[in-house]
Amino acid sequence: MAFQILKYAPKDMCQHMPPAIFPVILGLMGLGFAWKQAAQNFGVPNAVPAIVLGALTVLAIAALLAYVVKFAQRPSVVLEDLAVLPGRLGMSCAVLLPYLLSLVIAPYAPVQAVLILVLAMVVQAAFNGALIFGFVTGPSEQRRVDAIWHLAFGGWIVGAATAHHLGMTWVAALLFWGALLTCVSIWVITLQQMSRDTVTAALRPILALHLAPAACLGIVSTQFHAEGMSQAFGLMTVLGVILLVLRGRWMARAGATALWGALIFPLATTAGFWLLMAGIWALPGAGLLAVATLVALPISLRMLREWLYGRLAHNTNAAIA
Repeated sequence: MAFQILKYAPKDMCQHMPPAIFPVILGLMGLGFAWKQAAQNFGVPNAVPAIVLGALTVLAIAALLAYVVKFAQRPSVVLEDLAVLPGRLGMSCAVLLPYLLSLVIAPYAPVQAVLILVLAMVVQAAFNGALIFGFVTGPSEQRRVDAIWHLAFGGWIVGAATAHHLGMTWVAALLFWGALLTCVSIWVITLQQMSRDTVTAALRPILALHLAPAACLGIVSTQFHAEGMSQAFGLMTVLGVILLVLRGRWMARAGATALWGALIFPLATTAGFWLLMAGIWALPGAGLLAVATLVALPISLRMLREWLYGRLAHNTNAAIA
């Protein structure tokens, strides 16, 4: 799927708001938190990561508000966006952004951070309901478990990390175990599907999302000082990164597409997880963070440019309000 230049740019960016931009924004915010953790690990002033996270927060809020306006104009656009894979990926990332926004504002406004966390949980529950509705009522060829389910249904683990940071340990524990069971089920089902069917070249970039839940589960395990689980998830992420490296050319065979945004968040969270574990994991985490940054920058710049020029909505079949 190559990017095509339109003869015009949509005048109403809210009406044409493409969900496909949200994987990039989510990934960049994850990258910002990883750089913040790196600054803490190596005794570097965290002013730069804080500034970057502040700028990304403004970008995330602007994008979310644009989609809210689009939804308000015609609520059924959500179901239409969920009917296509880039839209489903984007919406799954969008519902996770408020968790990260809660983490950003927590040091400055803890009460408001808790309110955002609660709102994020309500939105994700409603989103899961919409996905299940589409799964049950949609065509049979779309009734397939894929890596995006890790964000859509296993994304509660991001809420667990946020809840633990805000001191809501019992909520974090509940979300952790629920997400763990969900993610393990998704891993098992997708492995069974991949053993029977081939993955088309266009869909291969989203396979990187299988790495994200292992990293997020590892982050929460580290927060709970569950050393054994942290090391186990650490080894899982090492295996996942090795597979990404070995199969990189195979995954990129379809060329540059909007789905490449799915690569950023898994790499960023894995780097952040390794840095959080520190010790022997710190240097590999710093190395992976550098690689993730080099991967993220060209993808993000391309996607943001396509969004601003109105081409991203066209190329990803985004619904129009």
